[in-house]
Amino acid sequence: MAGVTAVRLFAGGTIVELDGTRSADLLVVDGRIAAVGDVGQLGSVAERVDVSGLTIAPGLIDAHAHILGGGGGDGYASRIPELRLSDLTGNGITTVVGAPGIDMVSRNLQGLLAKARALRDDGMSAYLYVGGFGRPLASLTGSAWRDAWLLDDVVGVKLAVGDNRAPSIGARELVDVARELAWAERARGQALVIHVHLGTDPEGVALLRDVLGRLPNPNRLVITHCNWIRASLDAVVGLAADGANVDVSTLMDPAHGLADSVPPSIAVTDLLGAGVDPARVSMTTDGNGHVPARTTAGWDPYDTLMGTLFAQTRAIAVERGLGWPAALRVVTANPAAALGLARKGALAAGADADFLLLDESGALVGVYALGQEMARDGRPTVRDRYEVRKDAG
Repeated sequence: MAGVTAVRLFAGGTIVELDGTRSADLLVVDGRIAAVGDVGQLGSVAERVDVSGLTIAPGLIDAHAHILGGGGGDGYASRIPELRLSDLTGNGITTVVGAPGIDMVSRNLQGLLAKARALRDDGMSAYLYVGGFGRPLASLTGSAWRDAWLLDDVVGVKLAVGDNRAPSIGARELVDVARELAWAERARGQALVIHVHLGTDPEGVALLRDVLGRLPNPNRLVITHCNWIRASLDAVVGLAADGANVDVSTLMDPAHGLADSVPPSIAVTDLLGAGVDPARVSMTTDGNGHVPARTTAGWDPYDTLMGTLFAQTRAIAVERGLGWPAALRVVTANPAAALGLARKGALAAGADADFLLLDESGALVGVYALGQEMARDGRPTVRDRYEVRKDAG
């Protein structure tokens, strides 16, 4: 036990796994899971935390969030602020991937990298995509493939198709990006994805259908915003059958002003019902990128919508009746596998100690990132240095 600084035994809980649930203890040593189930002699030296009656679930992975802030499409004053640590951890998100948005001028990749590293310094896991909406694809070192090869923070390239706000990308360029990432992946020994923003123009689906068979590894293609319109959701069923991963955005919901979108929990269950491989379906927020709507009095209050990831996961588990193991895999194991994050997405020995505590109703009552308690009963227990202490006193 030399060098150990923190040993905790979470005793009496119900563990959520891919194939079901089971009663088991969780032993955490220095931010990693040391054992699940029978902890043996190590349990005798641990600080004991009684979690009887609670469900222990893997921490959520949000593989598409605007951590640096989105917006800007309604004038300079519409540029959205950066996320704060508790916007993420307070909503059960223990791993995040920062995505470049439409504004590639005042929100550049250098700032996105710095923000991801700041979140890491504050206690959670954070990564980023390079690329974005501009042409040529934005990079930190002169090219996207060089970024992916040199920087562990980078987990892939984001680009946009089928959206009239983005410069057109052709089949040749998309295939070239995939080939460059495949080379960088072999050099780095780390999965690298092409994270595709799918707009509502049918040409986007047509382009993806055209290139999918020419990609070195179709499994490295993640198509997000599939539920923006029903036609996109229906179209990606065939793309998933050919090897792509499909991603539902929780921000895209009629409840949040997108009248033509498919509600996220329904979109996930519809994809599964259409025969899409359950391992190829994921869900992300696209959070902190929604400009408040104008009203006669000014603007609606701003909501980062980061809480939608857990809310929609719970809706899939409870309201749609799929249960917690099936619901959680779309926000834990599946994105972890797509991104090659071997220590994320499951509660197993050797994994990072990122987990959630849920009560009998499915409410989120505890959040741990890398073994550290980040939130309890809906209130953050760890904040970044610039967060306003709204609940102080």
